Amino acid sequence: MSKKINLAWAAGFFDGEGCTTSRPHKYNSKRGGKREYKLIKVSIGQCDPEVLKKFQSAVKGGTIYGPYIKEGTNYPYYQYMAVGKTALGILNQLWPYLGT
Repeated sequence: MSKKINLAWAAGFFDGEGCTTSRPHKYNSKRGGKREYKLIKVSIGQCDPEVLKKFQSAVKGGTIYGPYIKEGTNYPYYQYMAVGKTALGILNQLWPYLGT
């Protein structure tokens, strides 16, 4: 499939299943300087790791964690995640295809 088709699929999947968050992040440099900025994160939780691998391949980045077992269930759960510049790069790729 073409890159555009893969990204359009990934955007639709992310639109329905994904999450974008930001939180304050403090950074202390070795030179003593301190600064605070927002750290952005994109994530998707899913029981099927194959669909997360397809998303990861389409956007060319991020990490898949798991399997985890949710309390009260017997099935594995996986988490796709990208943070910082990687997350911004992924969102920039998906932006033209995301819904309103």
